[in-house]
Amino acid sequence: MALLFLFCISCIYNHTADSENLGSDYFYLGDGHESQIILGDEKMNSGITIIPQEVVEYNFNQRYIIARSIDIVKKEKYWIVDKENKGLIRPLDSIGFVNEMKRLKIYLKLKERK
Repeated sequence: MALLFLFCISCIYNHTADSENLGSDYFYLGDGHESQIILGDEKMNSGITIIPQEVVEYNFNQRYIIARSIDIVKKEKYWIVDKENKGLIRPLDSIGFVNEMKRLKIYLKLKERK
């Protein structure tokens, strides 16, 4: 009986994750410390993690997604995703990030996550 009760509760659980469409099948999925950028189906909240947790800042335009994440050992990583070519520039340090932003002429500023 208890198992049936738990099953029924799980069916009506309303997930409170925030999401934002970033274009070209990319979306931000924010759920506490599990915030990440995903390539896939936003309506189903499923896909491939492109930028792993914990995304703390991000921004995007028609062509690029930029983000800053903090990994499990509290190390900062910076990311640039080329949505047009479905390309990901590997995690960068802050200096590499600034240099790539200049080289690619990306005029975005990181914004706090939702």
